[in-house]
Amino acid sequence: MRTLFPILWVLWIASTLQLSGQGRADVMLKGRFESTPFAEFAEAVEAQTGVRIHYRPHWVADVEVNAAGDSLSLRTVLQSALGPAGLYFHLEPGGVAYLSPQGPYVSALPDYGGRPVRASQESDPGELSPDPPSNATSKAGRQP
Repeated sequence: MRTLFPILWVLWIASTLQLSGQGRADVMLKGRFESTPFAEFAEAVEAQTGVRIHYRPHWVADVEVNAAGDSLSLRTVLQSALGPAGLYFHLEPGGVAYLSPQGPYVSALPDYGGRPVRASQESDPGELSPDPPSNATSKAGRQP
């Protein structure tokens, strides 16, 4: 019993390290997308990579994808296609992507040490940065 606990502890630590590394990996695809409607692009992505993109059709009605190559980064293609349309996305490590017109997805908890954090458009936890200090006061006249 005494040797079982350290072994399980080491296995647990090793599994969390492996999972945290998998979340940062990008999905690569290939193809030629010239003024391709987003819905058609999403179908091609799912067929080729298994990544399913969730969105509402009216959000992407006017979005076209323009990219070509044998080693395309899904993150880069989504940023270039969705950014100008004011859409945000979040890629989950399990092969799912979510789109939203209402701001970036927050995939990490803020620093509760008193510093607010601002998420990037794509909400990668490694890209969170502290907000600059503010001298603004709330309606009650207190510092936020």
